[in-house]
Formats: sequence, structure tokens, C-alpha cells
Amino acid sequence: MSRPVPTVPPPQGPPRPNIASLDGLVPGAAQWIFYAGRLIHSSDDDYGRLGEGGDLFRGGKQGFSPERWNFWKDRFRWVEAQEDVQETTRAIAGKAARAMDQID
Repeated sequence: MSRPVPTVPPPQGPPRPNIASLDGLVPGAAQWIFYAGRLIHSSDDDYGRLGEGGDLFRGGKQGFSPERWNFWKDRFRWVEAQEDVQETTRAIAGKAARAMDQID
């Protein structure tokens, strides 16, 4: 007599962003890099509740940190590769990632 194999739900990863919302969010996020990127890169402040971040960033300290900087650089590159995002949004994301590379 065989026993039923328990089903295991798939692991829960970070939530996938609403692709349509990226067209509104990414240009604003990129402005932080264009205008304050050097300051952000050199800061290690946690900024209290303001520095908590969102649901996508896992690990590392809150606020500004090298881990968070690299996370957002990777996210800008990810947005740049998304075909469902407007062309202007992809271009801004790519420009932000390249600006971050230059600051590094």
C-alpha cells in the first residue's frame, strides 16, 4: 500500500512588480541616481523608517549600503531588458545603470 506524497508549495520569492507600474516608477527612481548618486553611493546612513526599502530588497542593512546600491543597479538593468516596458522607460533604466557604473 503506497502513501500519498505530500505536495510542497513552490518557494515564495520576491513579488514580481506590476510591469505597467514600472513606467511610472522607474523614471523617478532614476532621478535619485542622476542628481544624488554620488552622495547615495558614499552614504552608509540607515535613515530610519525612510530607509527601510520595499519588498524586493532582501538582505543587507537598511538604508544606503553597497548591497542595496548593487541591487538597484541590477534592477535598472533588469527593467532595461523588459520588452513590456515602454521604450523610454527602458532607456532611462539603462542610463541610470550606466551612471551607477560610472560612480562605482
